[in-house]
Amino acid sequence: MSGAIIILLGLFGAAFFAMSETAFVVRLYRYTAGKASWWQQNPEQLLVTTLVGTNISIVVAASVATEMALKVMGGYAEILVTVVFSVVSLIFCETIPKSIALQKSDKIIPWANHVLLAFRAVAYPVVYAASAFSRFVTKVFERIGTTEYAPQPAELIEVLRNPIHGLDRGRLTALAALLRFAKRRVLDVMTPISQIPVVNLGAPAREAHEKLRNGIGYVAVSKDDKLIGVLDITLCGKIPLGEPINADRISTLFVPENKEALEFVHETRDKNFPPALVVDEFGNVTGAFGGYPIVRWIFDFGAVPSKKALQYPGASLVIRGDTPMETLELMTGERFPVGAYQTVAGFIIEKLRKIPRPGDVLVWEPLKFIVVAADQKKIVRVRVERISD
Repeated sequence: MSGAIIILLGLFGAAFFAMSETAFVVRLYRYTAGKASWWQQNPEQLLVTTLVGTNISIVVAASVATEMALKVMGGYAEILVTVVFSVVSLIFCETIPKSIALQKSDKIIPWANHVLLAFRAVAYPVVYAASAFSRFVTKVFERIGTTEYAPQPAELIEVLRNPIHGLDRGRLTALAALLRFAKRRVLDVMTPISQIPVVNLGAPAREAHEKLRNGIGYVAVSKDDKLIGVLDITLCGKIPLGEPINADRISTLFVPENKEALEFVHETRDKNFPPALVVDEFGNVTGAFGGYPIVRWIFDFGAVPSKKALQYPGASLVIRGDTPMETLELMTGERFPVGAYQTVAGFIIEKLRKIPRPGDVLVWEPLKFIVVAADQKKIVRVRVERISD
């Protein structure tokens, strides 16, 4: 009887971890009220924790079932248990729980969050070892992998800015905009929703003003815990501090994340480039794009360095966290590995696997990155130092 209970608990545990993993992954890049915020900032910990829990549950259940079956059926028990467990775990511990999680992630996250955090605390040595091993393997493949060199947009801009071409500033910035958005989707250049603060519709405009003063490009506006619009510094500046944020004063545009970024810019240029909320194929908000931050990025031609400021050992420079990676490559003369990031902040977060705090250090030979200023959602400024040739 006790063996059957252990088997059921093991199967239930495997189903729980599979369901929790899917529920949190669904919410990783969507707006959340805060229950999944820690896992949003540490996605690797989420995957490792749920995988460790799933494997422990399956191994325990299968071991007990095999021992019980051997007493009854003898030598053929191992084959039978393997077949039965494969079918049962596929249906009841994977397919059904994950299907439920896709539809009910909002209801699963609040209670699953506490259980996962408790399990991670109990199984911390195993989770830590698995995380360290995965980081080691990732670094090994990064060292082994090679990619064919292709000119970056910032390098082409560097060529175009040479006076020999005789281009005036207007035409040059138009070319710069084209190159910076070439073959990029909105998803590639948007600001993730996890980095965007939220204010309620009807709240005093002062709240949005204060958040934008911190260097954040957008403020999302919600109504009944649902995002309905977005503000940038241009739209927010038109609302007096003491007045409420009304629906007619915010941008309610939505843009698919797979849309070509340059196409969206062309479509909205007659409307003064308003910001928009970015949505995925399921209609979930994943970020913001457009508006003043994009206009500033396009026409901030002086941000492209005219020489390699970090070319020599001992050189150091404080730069913004949202500095594009191609700009850093021009400044350092280094080639960085391809990854799911577009900015220096994204590169640091990818390598450290977390949102860093001020003072955190990343060493990526021959460079050292020191986080100078950061909050719970993003890196604001970084000091980059060249420590070797």
